[in-house]
Amino acid sequence: MKANNHIRTRKHMPIYLIIICLMLVAFAFSFKTINRAEAASKKSYTIKPSDSPYKNNYKKNASYNDKTKHYYLLRSYLEQLEKDGGGTLTLKKGKYVITNTLYVPSDVKIVLKDGVKLVKGNSTDSKKLTPSSSIFHFISPSKLVKSSIATKYKGESNISISGEGTAIIDLNYVKEAVGIVIGHNSNITIKGITFQNMYGGNMIKIGASEDVTIKDNTFKNHKTSEYKNRPAINIEVPDSKTKTFSYTWSKNDKTINRNLTIENNTFKDLESAIATLKYTEDKYNKNITIRENVISDIKYQAIRIINWESFSIENNEFSDIRGKDEVLRAIMLYGAKNPTIKENLFTRVDRPVQISPWKNNGYGSEYKVTYNVISEKNKEDMQNNSAVDAGEYFIRFNKTYNEFSKDTERLGMYDASVKDFIINPKSEPLMNMFLSYNTYTSKTKQYYVIRSYLEHLEKIGGGSLTLEKGTYNITNSLYVPSNVTITLKDGAIIKKADDTGLKDFPFATPMFILTSPSKSRIEGAYGGYDGDKNIKIIGQGTAIIDLNYVLDALGIVLGHNRDVTISGITFQNMYSGHFIELDASQNVIIEDNIFKNHKASSIGIKEAINIDTPDATTGGFNHIWTKHDCTPNEDIYIRNNTFDNLERAIGTHKYSGGKYHENVNIIDNNISNTSSDAIRIINWSKPVIKGNKISMVNGGGNADRAIYVSGVIRPVITKNIFEDVAKPIQISPWKNSGGGSQYDITYNDVTYEDIKLMQDNTLIRVQENYIRYNKSYGVYDRDTERYYIN
Repeated sequence: MKANNHIRTRKHMPIYLIIICLMLVAFAFSFKTINRAEAASKKSYTIKPSDSPYKNNYKKNASYNDKTKHYYLLRSYLEQLEKDGGGTLTLKKGKYVITNTLYVPSDVKIVLKDGVKLVKGNSTDSKKLTPSSSIFHFISPSKLVKSSIATKYKGESNISISGEGTAIIDLNYVKEAVGIVIGHNSNITIKGITFQNMYGGNMIKIGASEDVTIKDNTFKNHKTSEYKNRPAINIEVPDSKTKTFSYTWSKNDKTINRNLTIENNTFKDLESAIATLKYTEDKYNKNITIRENVISDIKYQAIRIINWESFSIENNEFSDIRGKDEVLRAIMLYGAKNPTIKENLFTRVDRPVQISPWKNNGYGSEYKVTYNVISEKNKEDMQNNSAVDAGEYFIRFNKTYNEFSKDTERLGMYDASVKDFIINPKSEPLMNMFLSYNTYTSKTKQYYVIRSYLEHLEKIGGGSLTLEKGTYNITNSLYVPSNVTITLKDGAIIKKADDTGLKDFPFATPMFILTSPSKSRIEGAYGGYDGDKNIKIIGQGTAIIDLNYVLDALGIVLGHNRDVTISGITFQNMYSGHFIELDASQNVIIEDNIFKNHKASSIGIKEAINIDTPDATTGGFNHIWTKHDCTPNEDIYIRNNTFDNLERAIGTHKYSGGKYHENVNIIDNNISNTSSDAIRIINWSKPVIKGNKISMVNGGGNADRAIYVSGVIRPVITKNIFEDVAKPIQISPWKNSGGGSQYDITYNDVTYEDIKLMQDNTLIRVQENYIRYNKSYGVYDRDTERYYIN
């Protein structure tokens, strides 16, 4: 019996397991079904000003009338979106007058189409509905029945309000009105909106929130309030003592704000742009980023910081912040810890930056004085700011509370109206930039010195940098922005160095890259000819760029540039790279230079000047900032230069199908002692090669050419001298091998008139006294025409 019972038990166990499994499967299926239903229920609604509320019962409200109808219209859809579990509400063009607060639940997108204008209304024509002071609060409508329900970061999340074209939120100069209140929220985006006409309130008020992005907006116009310091964007901590974020639904739990980004906005004609008005003791808002904003015509402090930690204010433009009866600050720091404030430009500003201890007045005054914690690195960064027509060219750092003359440190700031700089090999970086970098060593010093000036020149819109006599060892790439002239004085030597002395900071092969420093790490930043422009690199006397036989080193890299001049420089000692890499550029002049000396590369055809396209498939131009759009060069002038002891003087490696370098002019140059073809043309349209002397191409023997032509359209090759050359001119079809081999064979378009011009050249000691014109790809012994040179 025991055995039978045992057997019976084993038979029944799987049944129970099966039942349990079925229940789990059913639950899982039910859960997925619910999730799918929730996802499906999220809807999109589109409304216009003349529409009725989502449900008619809103119209039955005693306070529904012509002045409140838009409030009830939007309210009805927001309440429906809460029931839906989220979704999108799109407002079509028109004017919407909002008298009372609209409460926005989680997972909602509000889209304001071009021409939408949300206007704060100040009259309801109803005793039962008093106008409120705000337009939007980010809290679910259903939660308003409880006070202090929003705590920490547990409020609504995933909300965005975005504008298209010109979409406006107009506070209509309603006293103390607020456009958007963000409290205890997370993952919030406000983008593309014009906020206007503030009077004593705020356009956006933020408390106890995280992961908030405010970008691409305009904040403008105000009426002076009794406080005279109200910011467009107000950042506060909910605190019953300070009372700066007082809403019934918000708990005063002293939750800080963190991870806020305010970028690419315009602030104009305001009391203040961004500010905290009071602090909570030992509470610090963290990781706030303010960058690339334009802030002008501010009547108080543009940015006022109280108790912020690990924040950054970078690459902003401040202007016209001047007081009639008092000194105005662009940036005022109270109780700041570890700030990064750098690369800002201050124009017509009384005082760019001031740092002081602070104590609350009135509410919150029981809190102790808050002091600043500023490191040496923070100070170094602060000096990397520029000012033009400023009241002060330094940063004031007051150490003692309420003491503004004694115990004050001054940190220098550069006058951005000064645009011309002169350095020598012993110079230090501008404004002590980079000195704290662990990569700043005796071997990288001169790289960082020149870099500091080039980055500064970008910020101030251009200028000049003159390098005096001496040797400058350059380990890494120097990025040159628009409107910059670099002058190398007689005796100046820019020498490629290949040792930084640091394992984690390898040297780079290019020396100069004609790209703005700020764009150098942005993928696909440039295409066509829309890169940096108006750049000159000029040598005086004997000025040298020495590649120092460093493998694959490049002297100057052009890409997507316009209006560039390189003249008067001796380029020397190339090893498998190029002296000049020229891609996707327009109107480039390379004249009066010397290009000399090389160490043999593995392929034997490296040009002093390489003319190419940025093509990802051919692999000849590998920089992150190019769009790799295969843009050819146009209007290139290479004249009156000397090329000696090189593999090739000028040429193209590979072509991009259907793309032709247009109007390349090689005129009055002297080219001698090349080990391969002196000039290599691939896919050039209407080039002019005239008045050059080309001699000693591969010692005058073998089968190398003075000019080797493939894929050309209507060339002018005339009045040149070919001396000690095997083949003066050869014309052949061509096809890429390896990278770029997907492109079809490129053929030549050469007319009889073009040939006649080619026959007007001078030959001295050549093996072939004719132009060799091969008509078939890869065929050199037949289907070939010969045109004898006079």
